Amino acid sequence: MAASKCTAPAEITAVSDITCTPCGRTGRRTKPVKFCLECDEYYCSSCLPYHGKFLSTKDHTVEDVSGSTVEFPCTIELATPTDVTLPSSVTSIVRLASGSFLVCDWYNRALKMLDGNYAVVDEVRLTDKPFAVCVFNENEVAVSLKKNKEIVFVSVNNVLRISIRHPIKTEDKCRGMACVNGEMYVGSGGWIKEGPGKVEVYANSGIRTIKTDAAGFGVPYALAVNPTCSEIHITDHRDDVTTINPMGAVLRKYSSSVLQRTSGICMDDQGNLFVAGEKSHNVVKIEQNGSMKVVLSKSDGVVNPTSVF
Repeated sequence: MAASKCTAPAEITAVSDITCTPCGRTGRRTKPVKFCLECDEYYCSSCLPYHGKFLSTKDHTVEDVSGSTVEFPCTIELATPTDVTLPSSVTSIVRLASGSFLVCDWYNRALKMLDGNYAVVDEVRLTDKPFAVCVFNENEVAVSLKKNKEIVFVSVNNVLRISIRHPIKTEDKCRGMACVNGEMYVGSGGWIKEGPGKVEVYANSGIRTIKTDAAGFGVPYALAVNPTCSEIHITDHRDDVTTINPMGAVLRKYSSSVLQRTSGICMDDQGNLFVAGEKSHNVVKIEQNGSMKVVLSKSDGVVNPTSVF
């Protein structure tokens, strides 16, 4: 999981920078060399010998840090020499099947590609500020350009290139997106001087509109759709997450004092939701039973998060 934040310069809070656990308890940050599977802790070269001396821990299984699957926050620099504006704001992140990442750089009107080491390796400039990106097919991603009221397609074969596929015009200013089972869900409208909030669904069979104003919120800011397309989870950039069915009926609403100004949202393979709280400076996990837990906070370096994946 990673969350983007909109403080200068353009950055992503990701999962790499790890510190020795015993040193961390005393406020020091030292690079660990081993991870103990039984203790679930990291050890630097100074602390590791003590771990091996005690009878209770000397037979524990330890592995190189590179082999551990435990995730910790780090900050990734996204600025490039061709950027025209700082600070920047990352509004959306997606991971490709190749292992590369794509991020929407709002102020610089760019879609940027990161390799597996989180280094910017390519970028393409757009005609408007990109709000969201989603994987459309194995060769293309779709990008919403809010002010232009259109969806453009970008080829991701080795290098980023604007696709020859004709852009899709939306009824109103478009924001969050999700692509599932060949269908593309786009949130639009709901803001000041815009039409009612809605979700437009683009499929081979045509276009259908799901009205969202009756669901008790205005702006469909970000979307997550379950694999069967039976539930659409929507953040409203206020303090709620609303789940509706394909007809627009409200199935559930989630809210908590720990989650303020909901922005980005994503879903894991178990159906749990991860929601970015832009004003609460955190990422909250919503489990299928409705329980909510903060998994990343300001103490982890998360400030004004705008997207999560």
